[in-house]
Amino acid sequence: MAKKHAVVGDEELAATNVKLAEQILNCLGSEDLFDHMADDVVVEFPYGPSIDMPGRFVNKQAFKVYWLELLRTLPGLAMRDMVFYSVDDDPTTVFSEYEADIPTPAGHSYVQVHVNKMQFRDGLLVRMREFQDPQRILDARAGLYDVDPDTGTTPMEDRVLIDRPNLRGATVTAALRAEGGRRSEWTI
Repeated sequence: MAKKHAVVGDEELAATNVKLAEQILNCLGSEDLFDHMADDVVVEFPYGPSIDMPGRFVNKQAFKVYWLELLRTLPGLAMRDMVFYSVDDDPTTVFSEYEADIPTPAGHSYVQVHVNKMQFRDGLLVRMREFQDPQRILDARAGLYDVDPDTGTTPMEDRVLIDRPNLRGATVTAALRAEGGRRSEWTI
């Protein structure tokens, strides 16, 4: 797992919080996650409501109930290629980028990039905002990244994503080719 730490500002506090952020991402798939959270933590998924997922949790217990139930549907969740950045004028804030490798119902997987903003107080997470594409979660649960054994393709291959007039009135059609759950080629 590749990791890069860029630390600036109050170096000791920033370095400590970068390590805490790494610990949190490493235990997202277990109950150990909650040991790193303040009781009054706020966890937000700003794009969650677009797929009827809660967008905000206002304490550890509320988030714990939700997260443990969600984890039951994500066996094998793994984080990789984590990169962390502290903030120059605020060593309590850490940004992270990582890929979540999540199994599909048929045992395949899809990978999604996440961006996270975490804030710490007294060695505990007090706020987290996670950004990802929630539609990819629905697509994976619907099996759109699973390979058909007869054709060797996925339902995502050659899927028309856009077929509508653009601002100038011309029709734009975009199709997607998927390889292993990753968007690899756009055709317009």
